[in-house]
This record gives sequence, structure tokens and C-alpha cells, in this order.
Amino acid sequence: MKIRTILPVLLLSVSCMRLTSDSDVMTEVVFSVREDTKATSGISETAINHWAVMLFDTDNPAAWYYAVSDSGADITCTARKDRSYRAYAIVNYPEDGQGAFDPAVIESEDHLKGFSSFLGGNSLSSLAMFGSIGLEELPAGRTAIQISRLCSRVSIQKITLDVTDPVYAGKEFTLKALYLTNVYCTGTLFGDHPAPLDDDGLWYNAMGWHGSGSIETTDALVGERGLSVTISNGASYTTTHCFYAYPNATDTSSDSHSETWKPRCTRLVIEATMGSKRYYYPITIPGMQRNHSYNITEAVIHGPGSLDPEQEIPGVLDLTLSITTNTWDSEYYISENS
Repeated sequence: MKIRTILPVLLLSVSCMRLTSDSDVMTEVVFSVREDTKATSGISETAINHWAVMLFDTDNPAAWYYAVSDSGADITCTARKDRSYRAYAIVNYPEDGQGAFDPAVIESEDHLKGFSSFLGGNSLSSLAMFGSIGLEELPAGRTAIQISRLCSRVSIQKITLDVTDPVYAGKEFTLKALYLTNVYCTGTLFGDHPAPLDDDGLWYNAMGWHGSGSIETTDALVGERGLSVTISNGASYTTTHCFYAYPNATDTSSDSHSETWKPRCTRLVIEATMGSKRYYYPITIPGMQRNHSYNITEAVIHGPGSLDPEQEIPGVLDLTLSITTNTWDSEYYISENS
């Protein structure tokens, strides 16, 4: 498999915050959310459905403030204006289930730093985001907190069939499914888990579709099945599909294709039939990072693939892969007005 990699660097997404309270030492600030309406494949990747602001006094860790919005509406918060702070934005956090977050029960900044986030707390219309900024004082004017998604995105934009072997060139090729395997499912608000990732209980679609159980809401994030798209030889399928996983830091040197489970790279699998036989075309995505989009701009298929979604057949697949960071295809802001 030949891969050509393009690495454009995009501007970072930002969110803006401000805070205050009452009397001579308190000040009041209004936080407002402005959402950019751009989306990919009909999914609003920038939607802010609810969010929280948390302020921690850098000189007195026991002193902290928070405010929440149950929508993308403005937040008003009060705090002492003569102090320095670390401000956090927690966006689209799960309110129940695994990884449920409630700012009211956070006891300290260290408590927040240790909080785990799970892929299952995301949905196609509500991707978790997080950011922070240090404030030496509560400034008058606009301040931006840079926020980023906790997940990675893998997209495939074009699948082309280019078969020259006459034995296979005349066989009908039908795309059946696209999905991620070896999906890592957890991280923290503050960062990705480094390799090695040894906890078997935190993987989804291990070594194949539903290879480690099934969860309907997670299925929607990591795959699309039930496709029945016939691609003629020399033609292309050009509908973009996007999938979401938490970063899997496993790199190529630590990857595994063994028949027994051990941590390995996340893969995008093209599942298709050629004639009456089902084949798999796995595309390995090593060293994933949060808020990065791994874009297969074109996958060119030259022949029958593997009978196993974990195994690659040399020479049957050529790729053009690009990696973009932070903004993906759109920008959005949590903006403050004081």
C-alpha cells in the first residue's frame, strides 16, 4: 500500500471567556456562545449544546467559581477582579452515564485534571470539547480560550476502482460498509493517554466490527453499515463519510496484526464484495491525536482485498492521506462580552 501524506496546518479554533461578581472587588462578565453553522456530511461538528465555565484562583486553589448553560446561550458569572485565575471551558459534556460530568461536584483544579472522558459520552450532534487559559487579572475586553475536540476524526472522501487484472476487472464491486476498528475509547479533559495502551476494556471494534461487543450509540460514531454502492471499474464513489474515535497513540512501530488481541493502531476498513466474495481493505491510522482529522482524500482499489479486516494485501490499495488540525472544516467561538 502506497501512501502520500500531506500535512497542512490550520488555524486553531478558539473560544472566548470573561468573568466577574459584585461590590468593589467583584465584577460581572457575560459569556456568549456563537456557533458557526458549517458542518460535514450533515453533522454539526461545532454544535455547542451545553457548556460550563470554571474559574480557579491561582493563589487559593480552594476558591473557585463556575457557571453553566443548558444550551448555547450566554453565561453570566461573577468573581473577584483583583485575583489571577485559570479559566476552563467544558463543552458538550455527558450529564449521565459513563463519564458524567457535573461542575458542582468538582472539588479542586486537581480534581478536574484527573477527570476521565469517554467516547460514549459523545454523539454525532454533540462532540465534547475543552480548553483553558491563564488570566493574570480579569481583563476588560475580550479574551479567547482556545478549545478543541477531545476526539479525532477519520474521513474518507473518494473510493476509486482501478482493476487491470482481467480475472477481476469484470466482477461487480459493491461497497458494503465503512468503519473504524481498534478504537480507543477514553482520555482525560487535559490530554490523550500515551502509548502503550494496555487496558483491554477501553477498546471498541477490536480486530473487527463488534469484535469486542456492541453499543448502538458508539456504532453511530465509528461506522456506517448497510451500504450497497456499486462502483464500476474506472469510476469513483465520492460521498464523504466521517467517523470519530478517541486518540489512539499506538504508532507504526508498535502496531500488531496478530490473531490474538494486543493493543494496535486504529484502522478505517473498507468492506466490499467483488463478485460473490467479501473482502476487506484496512487503512492504518497511526499515532492519532485529539482534534486532528485524518482525511483519506482518495483510496484507489486495484484488486481483491483481504479476507481478514486486520490484514493488508500489498499492492491492492493506494491512498492519498492528509492531516488537518484543530479547525477541521469550520471555526467556532465561545465569546465573552464584558
